[in-house]
Amino acid sequence: MLHREKNAKLPTADRSSLSKKIISKMAVITAGIFLLTILMSAFLAARALIRVNREKLAAAAYENAFLVANDIENAYGKVIGFAGSLRNISTLDPKEQRNAIDTALVGLLESGGGYPTAFAYFEQNAIADENGDPYEVHRRDIAYEAVVYPNEEQTGYVFEKHEDAFDNYTKEYYMQIKETGKPYVMDPYVYELMGKNIMMISIIAPVFDAQGEFLGVTGVDMGLNNMQEQLLVSTNYKTAHLAALAEDGTVLVDSADVEKVGLPAADVGFEKLESYAHKVYEMPQGTYENSRFLIKSGKNFGTGKSGMTVTIPFTISGKTAWSLHMAVNSSEFYWAIIESTGKLTFLVVLLGVILLYTVNRMIQRYLEPIQVITEKAARLEEGDLNIQIDICSQDELGQLSQAFNHISAVLSSYVKDISEQLSKMADNHMDIAITQNYIGDFIPIQMSIEKIS
Repeated sequence: MLHREKNAKLPTADRSSLSKKIISKMAVITAGIFLLTILMSAFLAARALIRVNREKLAAAAYENAFLVANDIENAYGKVIGFAGSLRNISTLDPKEQRNAIDTALVGLLESGGGYPTAFAYFEQNAIADENGDPYEVHRRDIAYEAVVYPNEEQTGYVFEKHEDAFDNYTKEYYMQIKETGKPYVMDPYVYELMGKNIMMISIIAPVFDAQGEFLGVTGVDMGLNNMQEQLLVSTNYKTAHLAALAEDGTVLVDSADVEKVGLPAADVGFEKLESYAHKVYEMPQGTYENSRFLIKSGKNFGTGKSGMTVTIPFTISGKTAWSLHMAVNSSEFYWAIIESTGKLTFLVVLLGVILLYTVNRMIQRYLEPIQVITEKAARLEEGDLNIQIDICSQDELGQLSQAFNHISAVLSSYVKDISEQLSKMADNHMDIAITQNYIGDFIPIQMSIEKIS
């Protein structure tokens, strides 16, 4: 009997845990889906942010390249304009030619840009001699050149003038300008000026007379040390390092160490930057002008730490094939990604917790009738027939509740009727009448009572 009682209670225990099983399983499924959503969201967000940060780094490099190149572009335009202003030099009085050239060169230096020198080289016998006599008078071959630069005290100008500069005519840039009639940007070189070695480039333009005949060339030298001051003014990266290389690998600019300027890339440990430059120029030009860039992980030569380096082509009016390299520490590059991804993940987790709580409450709410039915069924199992389940829904749970209420009412009425009949029999009142309409498996009980009476 005890064994049967224990067995009878096992289903009740199982039924009482059904809602918890459903809730726990639903919670696990929801949590799994939510965790997968978080991981996918974090992964996709990180990928998108890495792409945005790469483009941001490239944009910062291009902006700095523009700032560095802007002075050179300005000088390029000024030199072309200045060359045009000399077209009438051959029509001036020969005695005024040299003074006019000197005045024009000084004006070019004072036009802004911090040029250390301005110069003009003329074709043989195109300019009068130092006495102001043209070739027809002195009958000597003259190769005139004029170079102007500020004096050491910066209070005036030093003029260097030579009439025997025939070697200019055999220099590559001079022959190329004379042949093509186009401006020329000379490769960077080291020039000694007032006892100092300065890394320079020269921007040179042809000079033509009013009839279009080639008269010579004129231009300015630009000290690349001035370009250092333009670097890193338009980037929010604290660990940024900028370097620029010439086509032959010469270091043009280094924002961290000016001593490297003018040295070959291989001598200062910039071999990787030089290889990056070759690769970026091998890339096809995209739809937009500033669409070529190469980003590689490696060493930030400015800080000596692991970093991300972007390499972009750096050209001046299409005349140069230089490269600009901008590097930032990996920690700074990825920190913004980690921070943004962390914020996004936190928001997703917060929404997920709210969602889990809401789902849990909804499950509990919909499973609450099952718990009520289970408790009432347990009372019925214990012999309590006076139960009433107050669930009025029209779904299956509502129908089940009404069925339990009906069963309880029927059983209660049967027990009451049988008790009354048995009580009368016990008092020897055998004249009894069944008042209930027994149904189903209860009909034999009704028939047995009627036989006894």
